[in-house]
Formats: sequence, structure tokens, C-alpha cells
Amino acid sequence: MVVDDEGKNLITGSAEDCTLFFFDITSNYMPIGFMKLEAPITTMSWSPKSKRLLVGMETGVVLEVECPDPGEVDSSVTYEIEPGNRRIRRYEFRSVRHKIEKSRIRESKDQERRRSNKKR
Repeated sequence: MVVDDEGKNLITGSAEDCTLFFFDITSNYMPIGFMKLEAPITTMSWSPKSKRLLVGMETGVVLEVECPDPGEVDSSVTYEIEPGNRRIRRYEFRSVRHKIEKSRIRESKDQERRRSNKKR
């Protein structure tokens, strides 16, 4: 759970059902809406002085989601906010650990080969 800098919005994220819920704190925690995401949410952080939320997911993807204003979402039928209706930036992070380890092994073998050639 995170609260924006102004104390107006509460956002909750679920690892269980991959949803992001937006609530208006100033209106007795009235729901604004929710979004279904592609993977379990592992972390969230509010971007200071903006209406953006960084959402980290289990897959290594980080989304930058714009928080909707109360009344902006038509909740007459459903509270679900379609991701296509929001400005969302997507960032993918991948581990390079295996590349570093491979490089170290290769370097070690090259050094060993050079030492072996010097002895001849």
C-alpha cells in the first residue's frame, strides 16, 4: 500500500490477483477503480510531486502508472480501468549475472592458456 504525497489517494497492489486498486482518501476511502496487471505485484513506490506510481512485478517488469482522479473513471458499470485508457510506461529489467559469470570463466581460461603457452 502507498499513499500519495498530498494524502489524497491510497493505492493497494495484490500479488495474489495482480490488481492495482485506487482509493480516494478524502471521500471516506471511496474506490476510484482498479487495474488488472500482467503479473504479481512485488513493490510500489509513489513518485514525489507527481501523479505517478512505480509498480514492480515478479517478472522484473516495472510499470509507471498515472493515478486517476476521482470522478475520472466511469464506474457506473464497473470499477475496472482498462490499461489502454491510462498512460502507462513499461520498463523491463533483465539480469546480466550469467553474462558476467561467463565472461569471468572465459577470462580465467584465457589467462590459464597464456600461462601454459609461456611455459613451453
